[in-house]
Amino acid sequence: MSNFPTGGHVSSGEPEIVIMEPPEDKLDLIWMGRKKYGYDKVLQNWNNCLDSIGVEPDVAHTYIIDQVSENLVVQLLNSLKSIPRVEFNKFDCNTNYVASSMKNTEVLLWTRFLKFFNFKEEQLALVKLICEELKPVIENYLGTSFRIINVKSFETLPGSYYFGPNKRHRDSLYPMHTYKVFVYLTPPNIMDGTTYIYPTADDKDKISMSGPAGTYVLFNPVLMYHSGHPPEKKRRAMLEIILVPSHKTEINPTFNGTNSTIPVECI
Repeated sequence: MSNFPTGGHVSSGEPEIVIMEPPEDKLDLIWMGRKKYGYDKVLQNWNNCLDSIGVEPDVAHTYIIDQVSENLVVQLLNSLKSIPRVEFNKFDCNTNYVASSMKNTEVLLWTRFLKFFNFKEEQLALVKLICEELKPVIENYLGTSFRIINVKSFETLPGSYYFGPNKRHRDSLYPMHTYKVFVYLTPPNIMDGTTYIYPTADDKDKISMSGPAGTYVLFNPVLMYHSGHPPEKKRRAMLEIILVPSHKTEINPTFNGTNSTIPVECI
């Protein structure tokens, strides 16, 4: 059983929540994807780069739901207890990555209801083991090699409003051939929080993730609508793995900030 907090606060004995203050000289620098290069140009370069690799034509409209090894999930959960949670910060982004622009009202909601884990080497090593286990599944799904471009892990607090990630949406900030793996570190279900994916335009066809800790869904979040369902009483912990097709599989997961999306350059 997980020892994660069951309420919307950090109980005594839990790692403290760290509020990350942005350096003043970084406020504009992290928007380089939009300001220096122009975001449309960044996205177009990525799309051209990924189009040249080639992916199975129908894969973008399909998905895979399965489970990773329980042992890996337990190891990661135990490791996460030793590191601080950090508040979402719109300025928290690797300078080589593109940050997402948000209105202040939305930033306040992300800050209030999402608590991110500030991954260190130990956690990234465990995430790499999870990715390596998923490697044959992803390669078979895409019909090509892939590389990890970003990873994040966060908790959704009980009582979260239907904002941002909890609304029915598609990830328009990412290149067309971007795929995500949501690995649920706590059991996903309606009571404890889950995710809906919408394979068709009809809301009646939505699929709810449900299962033990370690359940995952692999899909294209740019083309397939999805939405979060907030937990009622317990915090929901999830690992998000962001990947793209590649000529050679590269599994080197990195955490690039709470508000990071894609690298500026498609390498």
